[in-house]
Amino acid sequence: MMEISVTRQHPVTVIALKGRLDVLTSKNLKDAVITEIDAGANHLVLDFTNLEYVSSAGLRVLLEARKILKPRDGSVVLSGVQSFITTILNSTGFDTLFAIHPDAPTAVGAISG
Repeated sequence: MMEISVTRQHPVTVIALKGRLDVLTSKNLKDAVITEIDAGANHLVLDFTNLEYVSSAGLRVLLEARKILKPRDGSVVLSGVQSFITTILNSTGFDTLFAIHPDAPTAVGAISG
């Protein structure tokens, strides 16, 4: 089970996740990300503050979003990453692909400049 909430803070869209990002819920995140990109979002902050778990299926969604936005000079940034998820990001090399900020407001500020 995962809850997704979207907040638009021009020019950044914050997608907050609560619960588990796994094979059963990754499609929900992918749909939310694609919906926001199709609506014109160019910078996404994925707020992991309340994320309990992430699987390889969830990580794949992050890569897909990055692949779409990078050629558009867009970005995908992570925030509020818990230590056990940081371990996963570090071991998979995702920490080198995505900027990670302590919380969503800091991430939004970093993108907004």
